[in-house]
Amino acid sequence: MICVALLYSFTSSFGKMAIEHSSPLFFGISYFIALNIVFAPIGIMMGKGDLKPFIEQKKYKRLFMPGLFYSLMSLRI
Repeated sequence: MICVALLYSFTSSFGKMAIEHSSPLFFGISYFIALNIVFAPIGIMMGKGDLKPFIEQKKYKRLFMPGLFYSLMSLRI
């Protein structure tokens, strides 16, 4: 937990600076895209056996509503 708190202290400071130097909308979009680019390969590698049934059974449809609300949160509509 101390390592997570240390990482958060840096990312929150850099995030605030990035928002000040660009628009909040641009930062929100680019930040979440960067997180997906970094963490998607890790998630795919760690869950290799779970990916095929996830796609075949169409369980990804359950992720639509949380994804929609998460994107609206970034827009702050």
